[in-house]
Amino acid sequence: MDPDFIFAMGLLKSGFKAISLGSWCGLRGCLQDMGLHQESYPFDNMRISVEGVIHFLQTRFAHFLKYERCSDMGQNEGRRLYHCKYHSFWHDNLDDPVERTKYKRRTGRFLKLHEVAKKLLFIYVCNSTSEVERGEELLKSLFGLFGWNQVYLLMIVGCQSEERCWEIEGVDGHLLVHGSRARENCMAYRHGIVTAIRRVTVTVRQAAADTAPDCAGMVWRLLPYLAKDPRWSQYTITTYSDEAQDELEEDRGTVWKVVAGGDQGIVVRAGQNLRSPELPRLSKGARVEEVELRGERLNYRKLEGDGPDWGWVSLTSKGARLLRPVTQPSLKYMKRKLLKSKLGRLLRAWQAAVRLL
Repeated sequence: MDPDFIFAMGLLKSGFKAISLGSWCGLRGCLQDMGLHQESYPFDNMRISVEGVIHFLQTRFAHFLKYERCSDMGQNEGRRLYHCKYHSFWHDNLDDPVERTKYKRRTGRFLKLHEVAKKLLFIYVCNSTSEVERGEELLKSLFGLFGWNQVYLLMIVGCQSEERCWEIEGVDGHLLVHGSRARENCMAYRHGIVTAIRRVTVTVRQAAADTAPDCAGMVWRLLPYLAKDPRWSQYTITTYSDEAQDELEEDRGTVWKVVAGGDQGIVVRAGQNLRSPELPRLSKGARVEEVELRGERLNYRKLEGDGPDWGWVSLTSKGARLLRPVTQPSLKYMKRKLLKSKLGRLLRAWQAAVRLL
């Protein structure tokens, strides 16, 4: 066995406790395989979003077992799925009082973790690259429950081109983001967990490390991916395969060129809202492809130039144009956009009515 792995596991078992925050049961399986899962906790066997984790930490698991609807699993007769506001249960019967009592024990055990005489390494597997943006908020919620000195947070991001770990600045090494090659192979999380525990030990942290100023700035460094909605679906990922990338080239929207900004470039934000976190600037001369256009706000994918690979920019500022279109969208792109529009929905309804005649 890898001596680095043995060394890190010794550190983790002696001085740290690893706890899963979700977003799926594969992480719990990985911790079990590593011998790090001694007790069960509330997020072990479910699907949940980062928004849901933050909510339940801040409310101390208020209405955690309240579900909005349930459905049956086709391949397992008699097995029901429970769909909630932020999460879903796939392995439990929430109508059984025994199961509900089990979860009360788990939430109680979780809330008493401050009594454990060990450092706490909380681990969350992101449903998408965009969830990384809420890393500081998630860490703050953990600090509120367990204090500063005891808590460390590792966020694992899958579908990356290499195994790489970043330390987020400003929180003294308490927040790490690990890019993993893993897609849906939960055992591949071992590398990120081992790397994290080596990072947060005092002797190893003195070495040079990859850093990022904040989590919002991390998002544009990562290859984008998206898992299906945790309220309704298992952990299944969508990303750009080579085939999809080829198709994307044929299905291209309008290409825009940055024509203003001088040496500084133009402002890029993580979301459509003008108050969303600011990313590094997009340089003058850069070319971007239109992903979505909402009024004067453009969601783009960068084709060439310096700046974030993805983001939102304004087409104008104080009456001056910041970007100009340099190509027209492909016919395939326009057809797809039409089918998604209100007119497209009317056309499909009309076609369906004609077929019934």
